[in-house]
Amino acid sequence: MSSVVLSDDEFFERLKQLLLDVLKQQCQSCSWGESVTTPEDRLLTEVEVSKMLRCSVRCLQTWRQKPGQGPAWKKLNGRLVRYPYSDVIKFLDESGPGFLSHPSHD
Repeated sequence: MSSVVLSDDEFFERLKQLLLDVLKQQCQSCSWGESVTTPEDRLLTEVEVSKMLRCSVRCLQTWRQKPGQGPAWKKLNGRLVRYPYSDVIKFLDESGPGFLSHPSHD
């Protein structure tokens, strides 16, 4: 079995496509009554975003205290923090492919 070597940009694009495919599947099997039409409309939890960005939930919480750091977020009902999927992808785009190659962002 031979291994495939990807450039950082190729890896980053494949990762984004994989995330988009997974979210499309989740939206199609959505059973809790949300009116999500596309993955781009989906609001992600802290845990989902921390997995996508390979950082801890605490890191996301710290970023929220510092304007301009981390992906954009929204507060729902005065206390629920959610991240629009499109803003997380935008953050990844702006951070560049090297962002995900770091072992931790804590």
